[in-house]
This record gives sequence, structure tokens and C-alpha cells, in this order.
Amino acid sequence: MTQVREGLRPLRPAWLSVSLVVSLVVVAGLLCLATLAWLPTVVDMPTQLGGIAAWWVVVLFVALAASSDVIYVPVRHGDAWEELTFVEVVIIWGVLILQPFPALASALVGFGLVALLMRRPAVKSLFNLGSYAVSGAALMVTYLALVGDAPRFGWRSVFALLVAALVFTALNLFMLSLILLAAEEVPPREFIAEQWALSVGMAVGSVGVATVTLAVFETSPALTAFAALPAVALWYAYRASSAHAEARERSHWLVALGQAVATPGEPEEVIPRAADALRRVYGADEYAVVLHSGQRFGSHEQWQPPSLMPREARTLGAQDLPPGWTAGVAVRLEDLSGGGVLALGSKQEPAGVTRHLPWARSWSLDDTDVPGLVALTTAVGSSVRAGQTLAALTEETAKLQAVVDHATDGIAVVDATGELLLWSPAARRITGVTVPAGATPPEIVQRVVTVPSGSGVELEYERADGQSLSLHVTRVDVPGSAAPSVITIRDMTRERRAERMKADFIATVSHELRTPITPIRGYADLLKRRWDKMSEEKRAQVLDTIEERANHLTRLVDDLLIAARASTETTLSVELQDIDVVEVVQEAARAFPELDGRITIEDAPPQMVRADRTRVTQIVGNLVGNALKYTPPDTPIQISFGPGDPTEVRVTDHGPGIAADEQDRVFERFYRIEDPLTMRTGGSGLGLHISRELARAMGGDVRLNSSPGEGSTFILQLRPEGN
Repeated sequence: MTQVREGLRPLRPAWLSVSLVVSLVVVAGLLCLATLAWLPTVVDMPTQLGGIAAWWVVVLFVALAASSDVIYVPVRHGDAWEELTFVEVVIIWGVLILQPFPALASALVGFGLVALLMRRPAVKSLFNLGSYAVSGAALMVTYLALVGDAPRFGWRSVFALLVAALVFTALNLFMLSLILLAAEEVPPREFIAEQWALSVGMAVGSVGVATVTLAVFETSPALTAFAALPAVALWYAYRASSAHAEARERSHWLVALGQAVATPGEPEEVIPRAADALRRVYGADEYAVVLHSGQRFGSHEQWQPPSLMPREARTLGAQDLPPGWTAGVAVRLEDLSGGGVLALGSKQEPAGVTRHLPWARSWSLDDTDVPGLVALTTAVGSSVRAGQTLAALTEETAKLQAVVDHATDGIAVVDATGELLLWSPAARRITGVTVPAGATPPEIVQRVVTVPSGSGVELEYERADGQSLSLHVTRVDVPGSAAPSVITIRDMTRERRAERMKADFIATVSHELRTPITPIRGYADLLKRRWDKMSEEKRAQVLDTIEERANHLTRLVDDLLIAARASTETTLSVELQDIDVVEVVQEAARAFPELDGRITIEDAPPQMVRADRTRVTQIVGNLVGNALKYTPPDTPIQISFGPGDPTEVRVTDHGPGIAADEQDRVFERFYRIEDPLTMRTGGSGLGLHISRELARAMGGDVRLNSSPGEGSTFILQLRPEGN
């Protein structure tokens, strides 16, 4: 007979409970007993079944039933346990020797006495007695229906016993599947599929032991003890099967444990799988892990483990057990957070909870298993520490990689043999050279490998696309590293350009300020010394010159202020209104009387735009003034319009033109194509910069189309009216 102790699978219907199953089984058992007691009144029993009816035979059956229920072999299958017993043998003896009711009743009395003496839970005892009553009654009725008047040990009788034993086994498996479904949510089909072969084998073996022993007793009572030897051999076979199943189960979970710790990982990756495998290796019900970092694993969130202990395992006292545990063993688990505790133990459900079997077996750890538990726990800790170290290294590597990938300075790493180990994205962007790791370092790196560690050099570098760069390259050695030289490459082109622009600005502003101030000072001194001697006409001419030069100085100061605001403010302040850009251009052109005859304005109908009238006049004046400075005196300047969205004003000259690599730079502050110190054309280098910034503040732009030797066209783009 088999009993399954524990198992776990989600399948139980909501209405099914342990108490309901036990109640049904007990009621069915009572009905079966009543049926057996009533059966002789309506059916003639075979005479050979009632041949022995002395009281001592009944007492003997009670003793045999009690013994068969005590002597069992526990066999484990995962989280399920089954008990292999000889209950079938006793019931078969009863059906062959006694009347059905006395036979089954005496067996049940023996089972009940064992339950009382061993203080088994009442629920377990009631279920076992009810299931024995149902399956035993079915065995007896089946046998009586099939045997007829055949001899006790004839072929027909043996066949009837085999069929009856199989019926006993089928009913027993069915009732066990119900209790496991209610208590442990074990699917009945899965349980029966796992147990039927062993149960059938036990049924056949029980028929053999019972019939052979009884046949020997009737023919040669003195040899009866020897006839029991097959039963002893069968019991030892069951024990061997149990040990084999236990070893197989442990080996399976040892393999699972090895797989869990084979790949280092974070605690939440390794510990749940490894701890569950570890508890299954040692047959524990549950595990609990608490780390010094505060991380917890298992089903005991509120457990406060004992303080960190030495590496050897120790049995937990009642005050140290997790809630709901009846016994437990704890062992130290090492990790990088300061260590922790791993505990294995047996559980006890709270009062009123009937999900788990009330007679779940008690768990304990053999002394011989303690060293193995410590060693395996150490392996789990090693895997966790390795995973934590790997995670920390991965995080640091990711940080370093992010620094390298997003650094504005180029980074190169060269080993002691001169092989390139790293060439950062910034290095590729600055130099325009792509070099894979392991290749020969590029020429710029080779130029600094002999520079003393910690020193930097200024290099002029020309890219493959012809762009010239000013670079500052620094080399630093890393002692004791596989990458002894780290080289940083900083693009100083903008800084050097800014320095040159600063020098140009000082020279330009000095010249531009001196230009109007010199005549102002000179004419002021002339008026001071010769006022009375100068004619009215001469004095007016001198004063006009002073006023014109003062206005020039004012415009220069205004340009400087606009340029400063453009570099610090998001947008310049403009007053937008609807204006006729054709009219504004004609008005701006009249401010250049010296261009009379050289400048031509396209005849065009009015074109309304949304802009600042004063700023448009200023922009057109700057564009015309720029054309005047860079074109010969006899070349024309043309102004045309392009209707549409945006509206365009084009100022075209026939000067020398501008090279492609300088077309964007002419809009930079203080940038002038020629050397400002020669002062051939004059100007502050702010006009085009201010023009673009003002145009963009109005929602437009200034663009340039130019080719060397073919002149230049500056295009003012403005938003049409209503946009």
C-alpha cells in the first residue's frame, strides 16, 4: 500500500478541501463495513473462508495489521513521499482465512491501535482507516464474486486474488490522488502516472507473499517462518529502491545546484535557484536566506536570523526559527555585502490552513550531511561573490566606456610593444582617421610616443580632407598596466582661432576707433586755434566732418554692442511690423550717394514682409557696404528681389569671390578675409555677423552664394506678411 506525503502543483478546485475528502472517505468506509456485515445474510459464503474462526486468529490478525502499518519504507519523488507497506498482504490473508467483515474489521482495529500508540494526527488516522475500509471491502467483494467454489489455491482463486488486489490498488491510488489534490494541488493524472507501475508491482508481490505463506502454513506449519523470507526480501528490495530513488533525486538536484552556481550572477539570480536546489538535495521543506545587505529570499520576510556565525552549520533553536518552521539548520553564506545566513527546515501550517497534508513528515539533517551542506553553501557564496564582482567590474567598465565614448578629447591607448589598444570616437572625429584595435597607431600617435610621460606638445595637423587643425597631444604612462601609455588629443583649433580673433579684434578696433577720432581731434584743435580766422563756409565744412566722424564712431560702438548682445542673448530685440521691403531697400541705397551710377535696383512691385524696418535698413546697408569694400570702383552692384516664402533681397557684386572653406567664417565676429593690419578695405569685421544675427532675430536669415573669381551674392531672407 502506498501513501504520498507531500507534493506541489497548482490545480485544486476552490471547493475541494482536505476535510471534505477525509469526510467522504470515512463515510464511504463505514458504508463498506456495513455492506460486508450485511453481505452474509444475502449471499452464501464459500465454506473454505470460514474454516478458521478461533478468537486467537482474530487477535493474530490485529497484531499482523498493526505490524504491517508500522513497518514501511519512505520513498521520495521530488517534494512527494510515498510509504511502501504490507497492508495488502494482511487483507489478503483475511479474505482467505476469515469471513469478510471480521477480516476487515480486525485489520482496521490493528491500524487504529497503531495510530493511537504513535499519536498520529486524527485527520491522517481517519483518512487511512476510511481508505483501508473502502479498498479492502472492494478487494473482498471482487474476490468473492470471481472465486466461486474454486479451490483456495487453484488457478481461478489466484486469478481472483490478482484482480482483487488490482482493484484495491486502483481505489487506493484514486483516494490518494484526491487527498493530494486537495492538500498539495498535485494533478491526479500526474500522480497516478508516476505511481501505478510500482503499485501494481506491489499488488502482485503481496498476492504472492500472502498465498505462499498461507499455503506453507497449511501443509507444513514448521516451515511458515521460512515462507516469510520472501516478504523480508521484498522489504529489503523496497529499502534498496528507496535508497536508489533518494540517491537519484539527490543527484538530480546536485546537478541543478551545479548549474545554478556555474554561472556567476547577482544574488537575486543565483540564490533562489541554488537555495531551492540545495533544500531539495537535503529533502527540506523550505529555505530562507537573509543577507547583510538586507536582501531576503524565501517565504519569510519578517525572519530575523541569528547573528553571523562561523562556517559550520548549526541547528536553530525555537527562538531562532523562521515563523511556521518546526525545525531548521542554518549555515553562513558569504557575499560581498558582509555575509548572510542560509537556513533549511521543515514547515508547519498555521491553525486552520488545510492546504498541506496534516501528517507532513518531520525533517532533520544527519550529522554526515553537515560537511556537504557547508561545502555546497560555500560554493553558492563563491558564485554570488563572483557575480557581484563581475557586476561591479561591468559597471565600472561601462562608466569608463561612457567616458571614453562621450569625451570631447580624443583618447588613444598604446601598449608597451607599440600596438594600439584603444582609439576613441573623439579621436576618430578629430583626426578623421579610423583605426581598429590591434593595428599600427596612426602617425599623430607615433609623433608623441617619445615625449616624456606627463608632457604635452602642440602639433599642426592636416586632415585627409585638407582641414588644418591645431592639436595639443599629451602622453601619460600607466605603471604596471598592460596599457602603459595613454594619449589624449585635444582640438585647440577653435581656441587658437579665438586667440587670433582676439588679436585681430584689438588691432581692428584700435584702427577703427582711431580712424574717426583722429579727424575729430584734428578739426577740434583747428577750430580752437583758427576759429576767428576761418570763414563761415570753412567752419561749417569742418563741423560737418566732425559730426560725420562722430556718427561713424557711434555706429561702430552700436555694432560692438549688438555683437556682444548676440553672443549672450537667445534672441536680439526687434520690433516687427508689416513693411514694403522694396521701399526699404531703395531708402537704404540712397545712403550711399557715392554709388550713384554703380548700384542698380531691380524694378519690382511692393513686397510686404514682417520685419523691423530699422534693422532691415541696417542689414541692407551692411551688405551694400561690404560689396563696396571688396569690389573695384568701376564694377556694378546689383540688388534684386525674390518673391515667395521666404522673401529674398539679393545683393550681388562682381568682386574676387570667397572660397568655400571661408564662406561660413565670414559671418563670424571680427573675421576678415584679409589681414586686418594692412587695412586695405577697412571695417570692423562685424557687419556680416550683425546682419545674420538681426535677420535670424526677425525669423529670417542671411546666406551666401559665391565662387572665387565670379563675385558674391548675399541673400537676405525675410518672412512674408502674415507669417
